[in-house]
Amino acid sequence: MLRLEVRTLDPSINPSVTSIFLTQHVIEAPCAPPLRSLISVGSIVKFKVMSYNMLVDFMIMKNYDHCPEWCQTWEYRKQNLLREIITYEADIICLQELQDNHFDHYFKLELAKLGYCAKYKAKLHSVHTCDGDVRDGCATFFRENRFREVQEHEVNTQIYANELKKDIKLWQVATLMTALDSIADSSVPVLICCDLNSRPGSAPYDLVVHGKVDCTHLEWPDDPLKILDHTQLHHRMHLVSAYRFWQASEEHKRDINSGTEEPQCTTFTKTFSGILDYIFYSEDTLKLLGLLELRPQRHCKEHVSSITRLLIKPCCIICRVLSEA
Repeated sequence: MLRLEVRTLDPSINPSVTSIFLTQHVIEAPCAPPLRSLISVGSIVKFKVMSYNMLVDFMIMKNYDHCPEWCQTWEYRKQNLLREIITYEADIICLQELQDNHFDHYFKLELAKLGYCAKYKAKLHSVHTCDGDVRDGCATFFRENRFREVQEHEVNTQIYANELKKDIKLWQVATLMTALDSIADSSVPVLICCDLNSRPGSAPYDLVVHGKVDCTHLEWPDDPLKILDHTQLHHRMHLVSAYRFWQASEEHKRDINSGTEEPQCTTFTKTFSGILDYIFYSEDTLKLLGLLELRPQRHCKEHVSSITRLLIKPCCIICRVLSEA
């Protein structure tokens, strides 16, 4: 319980007025969920990658009102998000749905103190909020004592979330894959950390992991504008989903969907529970060494972070990674 004493400072009021208020019982901050262990599937660790959807702040009231209002505030969320990010000490951190003001005034500054360089790309359009016009986008942080930037190519898109617009969603993913395919050399490792807004078995998902998709697909969308007739629906990259490629032990099979071989859930809202977030990597240039164990649903109220440990295969001499200290 808090006791608040309020006293007027206006000298024109004589005598000064003093009011005392007693609040209701103050709620203690909930305990942090237990730390998850990194499940080892190899003996040598080369570098660690984290992918995390920050959940853009100006949308949280719309889709996450099942959460207590006090825990939806940015001042509360930002500290918990940063604590989780730095706890797992990833070498590369990929954040989605990060507002530009939150990047500039918080994450960029805090992670720079820990030796991370940052790259940020915002959407073209902004949204008016009580904090002014803000945009969200994607941020990539990397440890400057492990990596250095050689070249920069911008390939930026937000995959449509609306399930009624599957043709647009597939076109967006196809455009993204075509752009990456034109950049990636066969000997350069490829990592895609994303909120794909597509479930396993969907046409966009299968395009990523199988390298092609066509109109015979079971979830081929209606295409009233015929945009897919003029879209390249194949790529040359040999990509796998990190959590699907992983051979789960009996202990962790409860967290895997036996039908899709992907995690049961990475995203939780008041109307949806399923997997939309992925880490894809090129299996001919990268070897999976470990994964962050999946979080039980009772500890989840929004998006769940995912982490992989990867080894760059010896044949990939173009990608330069500094030795661990």
